[in-house]
Amino acid sequence: MDAGVVMKRDGFTLIETLVALVLMGVVVLGIQGTTASMITMTTRSNAEILAMQLAEDRIDLIRMDPQYDSLAARYHGVETSIPDWPGYYRQTQLVQRRDSTANGITNWIKVTVIVSGPGIKAPFTRTVTIGAP
Repeated sequence: MDAGVVMKRDGFTLIETLVALVLMGVVVLGIQGTTASMITMTTRSNAEILAMQLAEDRIDLIRMDPQYDSLAARYHGVETSIPDWPGYYRQTQLVQRRDSTANGITNWIKVTVIVSGPGIKAPFTRTVTIGAP
C-alpha cells in the first residue's frame, strides 16, 4: 500500500455493526424491564381500586338500608363469591353500641368491611360509623 493513497470506505465494518447491536440490545432490555414493572404496578393498582370499590359498595348498601335495628343480623358475615368478581371475598363486621347517658341515648354501629382477592398484597379495610336515625 502506498502511504499517499487514501482508501475509500463504504458501509460499516463487522465490529461496528456488532457494537451497535449490543448497544441496541442493552437499551431494549432496559425498556423491557421498565415496561414489565409498570404493568405489574398497574395490575396491582387496579386490583386495589376494585377492592376499595367493593368495600364502598357494601358500606353504601348498609347506609341506605332503612331498617337500622336489624343491620347487624342481615349484613354481618363473609361473602366468598361476589358476582362478577371471582376470587374476591368480602367480610363485613358490624358492632352496635347503645349507651344511656344523662343527655339521652346514643346508638351507633361501627361497620368494618375487609376485602381481599387476587393481586392484593394486604386486605383492604374500610371502617365507618353509622348513627341511629
